[in-house]
Amino acid sequence: MTATSATDSTPRSGVGPAPASRRVALVCDWCLPRFGGLELQLIDLATSLRAAGNSVEIITATPGPPSLSGITVHRLSGFRFPYFGFSASLRQFREFRALLRTGGFDVVHVHSGIIAPLAYGTAAIAAKSGIPTALTFHSVYDYLAPALTALARISGATRFPIAWSAVSGHVARETSRALSDAQVDILPNGIDPNAWATPPHERRSDTFRLVAVMRLQVRKRPRDLFTILENAQRQLGSAARVTLDIVGDGPERRAVERRAAQAGADRVRVHGRRTRDEIRELFAEADAFVLPTRMESFGIAALEALCAGVPVIARSDTGVQDFVKHGENGLLADSVAGLTAAAVELARNEPLRSSIARRNHAARPPYAWSDVVTATLAQYARAESLQRQLGNAQCASSTVPTST
Repeated sequence: MTATSATDSTPRSGVGPAPASRRVALVCDWCLPRFGGLELQLIDLATSLRAAGNSVEIITATPGPPSLSGITVHRLSGFRFPYFGFSASLRQFREFRALLRTGGFDVVHVHSGIIAPLAYGTAAIAAKSGIPTALTFHSVYDYLAPALTALARISGATRFPIAWSAVSGHVARETSRALSDAQVDILPNGIDPNAWATPPHERRSDTFRLVAVMRLQVRKRPRDLFTILENAQRQLGSAARVTLDIVGDGPERRAVERRAAQAGADRVRVHGRRTRDEIRELFAEADAFVLPTRMESFGIAALEALCAGVPVIARSDTGVQDFVKHGENGLLADSVAGLTAAAVELARNEPLRSSIARRNHAARPPYAWSDVVTATLAQYARAESLQRQLGNAQCASSTVPTST
């Protein structure tokens, strides 16, 4: 797998041969023990890059232990905004500059969410210091896209020698527009397919089991799950009893638990945070995975469900469309009503549901970590090429011709 551009998938020239290994700094505002998809991807990428022979350290503003899975984690100091938890201060940037001076990093790979002052600042610092720099966007900006556009223009970000990428085509296109049509490649999240494999299960014809895995926050729209549940049950009537398992934690958990109590403990179970093994066990018993989020940049839980052989129901206007093909390994819709209709279709149409489940069990899922590491190293080579081009341009501009 190679990274592709949001606007042009033609391979770019000018990228020289990659070194056997690199010393890599992965930079992100958020990191474990704060729990979420980005945080898990960060440590998985670090361990996968290390397994491929690279030296990796993490730099973050999130408090926590000095190492994770044997990876050194530098926790920068600075003022933290109440409630939101992100950090923004001159102190953290001073500490970052000091790490660049002493760390001997060959490349800095920044990972950015929406509110990411550390990511934006460190990308600029690293690029200006002459260190090859890559930045991967992990979030849908949607109504905040004008703010990103304004920030890019004010900072002159598109003039920086940064290898821009995003986790899906949806985010890459959005980001490219915000960066004045800059090249933004697609660098997807990774997965270990074997860790999610489950055996096919015998399902009960009188029950349709939905499972959802997400961070419980307003942006993810977990309350839409109850609309889907209730309307699907209304349409199915006595033909099948619809149940829902919700895995996740976050600010919306209390509201979700209240709705679950109203629906009945025999119909909805809220599990909170669960391990990957526990989630895989729920997938093994599920008839479909449902993801109602509209502002979904990638949908790693949906990909994990595919690996477990579960049909996926998700929105068509999100990053999920990169790997869920309608009618093949899941069903896509552009509204909550459409998601409800998809659930009803899978509940009523057992041949369709079974064929999708069989296909998912048999298919090799995309985005295995070996593939993602290869694509990531290609981004590092691209970042190195951009720095070389800048250096050559500066040398050329500094040469003053002499008269004879």
